[in-house]
Amino acid sequence: MLGRVFAWSALVVWLKISWRNSTWFRPVVIAAVIIAMIVFAHGEYLEYAASASANRHVLLSFALKWGAIALTALTALAVTLRNKRRKTRSISSPAEVTEGEDESTVPSGVDLDHPRSAAERILDEKPH
Repeated sequence: MLGRVFAWSALVVWLKISWRNSTWFRPVVIAAVIIAMIVFAHGEYLEYAASASANRHVLLSFALKWGAIALTALTALAVTLRNKRRKTRSISSPAEVTEGEDESTVPSGVDLDHPRSAAERILDEKPH
C-alpha cells in the first residue's frame, strides 16, 4: 500500500515538473485528451447510427474524425515547435554587453539591496 502511494506521488511530481518546464509535454497531453474525446464521440455516434439504422452519415463521420485528429496533431506539433523556438531564442540571446562598458566592480555574491557589515567591508579590502 505504501509503495503505491510513493509511486503515485512520484508520478504526480513528475507530471507537475514536466507540465511546467517542458516545451512539448503540455501540447501533447492536451492533444491526447482532445483526440480521446474525438474517438469517444465517434464511437458514440457509431452506436447511435447502428441502433437507429441511420447509416447515411457514417462515411462523413469517419472523415470528420480523421480530419479532426490530423488537425489536432498538427496544431500540437506547431505549438511544440513554437515553444521550442522561443525557449532556444531566450537561452541563446543573453543580455549583450556593449563595448566600452566596464564589468561590474561588485564582487560576486554581494547583494546590493542589503547593507554590508563593517566586518564584511574589512574582509573585502585589498591589502596594501
